[in-house]
Amino acid sequence: MDELIDKHTITLLISQLGLAMVKEVFEAFVPNAEENIHFLQKNWHVEQHKDLRIKSHSLKSSAANLGFMQLSRLAKSLEEHCINHEQHEFNANKDKLDNLSPALKASIDELALMGITRERL
Repeated sequence: MDELIDKHTITLLISQLGLAMVKEVFEAFVPNAEENIHFLQKNWHVEQHKDLRIKSHSLKSSAANLGFMQLSRLAKSLEEHCINHEQHEFNANKDKLDNLSPALKASIDELALMGITRERL
């Protein structure tokens, strides 16, 4: 099974920024990630490779920087699809699109169990 979160990255962030700041960073990340996920899911069937690539890249990078590895890998796969301009069929990546929100939720739940976020979603 894919690693959901990278606990080493999260521990490193806490040691560098402090727990209070890391909590603020995660609280700022979640709405932005949800917005990017919504955009990707809503617009994937439209031939907007540049916009889709930018949103998937943003989601991939920010998720990786915060240790949300499963979410980052899903977004990376979608970004690569946009870069390669493969046959742009909605169903070809529907499973990845459908897994973005559950991956974000599961990551947040894991952080809640670790005491880093306030509550589970």
